Amino acid sequence: RIRLWIEKIDAPLRAETWARAVKRPFDTSTLDLDVLAGDLVALGEQFPTYADDKLRNLARALLACANRHAPTLATSCRDRLTRSPNAMLRHLANAEQAVADARKHPMVMRFTALDGTEVDLERLRGKVVLIDFRGVTWCGACREEEPTMKDVYARYRAKGFEILTITFENKPESREFVRSYVKERGLTWPHYFDGAGAKNPFIQRFGIVGVPQHFLLDQTGL
Repeated sequence: RIRLWIEKIDAPLRAETWARAVKRPFDTSTLDLDVLAGDLVALGEQFPTYADDKLRNLARALLACANRHAPTLATSCRDRLTRSPNAMLRHLANAEQAVADARKHPMVMRFTALDGTEVDLERLRGKVVLIDFRGVTWCGACREEEPTMKDVYARYRAKGFEILTITFENKPESREFVRSYVKERGLTWPHYFDGAGAKNPFIQRFGIVGVPQHFLLDQTGL
């Protein structure tokens, strides 16, 4: 089934099936998520080198739907995919697991910011922290958010609010541009830059493929 959807990604079968998957209220009688999860696992076993975005998006859609409507199945599917011979599905499942763990255990994150500041989330316990993933040099939507983020930061920083930006940048040589941009735009919170793009360790850990994206942590780090 899933193989057919990948080969003919715009086929009515796929569109109708996934429309049922996100329908409100969810009707379990119209869609067997367990069967779809089994198909996805089998597909990873049959095509261990397949890494197309269509498969990634399909896997994300299935896991997101299961997270909402069948958490036990979502956990089981995620566990099975972490052992998949398909590296892309394995990475996706590990990233989903990292996000799930971050909801149960205080997040750990350490880095040296562009301005030389040593950042450690453990030292920020007691504060509300926004983890902000963005593409500084190329993401228009990220730039549109800047005025709002600056306003919120100015209003609530003194009350225990912090922002940490992880830059999704694909060129190490963009460091000075990003440093200058951050300074000129008055983005005064810490920014992490390594120019590694999708191989950035934090982007890898949480499976970030689109920006802007945010995680909001409470005073306990959850």
